[in-house]
Amino acid sequence: MFKKVGIGLGAVAVLVGLFLAWMGVGELNMRSASNDLENSIIAQASFCQQQIDSVYLQISNTAKVDAQFREGMQDVFRAIFEAPSGGVAQTQTQQFLGLLATNATLSGTNWAATALEVQRVIQSGFTTIATCQGVIADKKAAYASLLGLPIGAVPGQSGAWPNAMWAEWANVPRTLNAESPAAPRRDLDGDGRRTVFDFPSVVLTGLTASAYDTGVLPTPELYDAP
Repeated sequence: MFKKVGIGLGAVAVLVGLFLAWMGVGELNMRSASNDLENSIIAQASFCQQQIDSVYLQISNTAKVDAQFREGMQDVFRAIFEAPSGGVAQTQTQQFLGLLATNATLSGTNWAATALEVQRVIQSGFTTIATCQGVIADKKAAYASLLGLPIGAVPGQSGAWPNAMWAEWANVPRTLNAESPAAPRRDLDGDGRRTVFDFPSVVLTGLTASAYDTGVLPTPELYDAP
């Protein structure tokens, strides 16, 4: 009888050992896969920022933006794609359109003759940026699925087992250094830290989306010049 008990305990020990080994391998795999996906999202976000800057350069060249206005207008254009969706983004889009029209006047450019071509360039640019940001959205969704956590959730909260547990053990997604050029500029998902899930990943709602979808910009004269 004692021999049978010993065999039974040995079998249990083997099963426990296999289970612990499986859990350990799962954590190691989570670390490796998380590192690959996070680096991929960071690289895509950097590429999209380059796309945003390139589109702005095309717009400013088409609109003949004077050199003294370029940097400030570029900051506004970047902010359109980095803000949370809604009123803030719409306000920034209006501000940028108003800046284009105002600058054209100050620079001696015939805005009426230039506006249609500027509109075409903006429409094309929004398409480029939307495609680029769409890749970020897909990568973020794949990463959230790997972690077994909804976007914005903190490891340790409820999630899909065992992935959420492995994510907690591996301490991912990792918090990025806010001072790093590769880090998101703000905590978009509200979890209290900056991770790869805070990179903007959609063309924003309101005026930006409308111009992207239709290629028709609102009349800048409707807005108060800054």
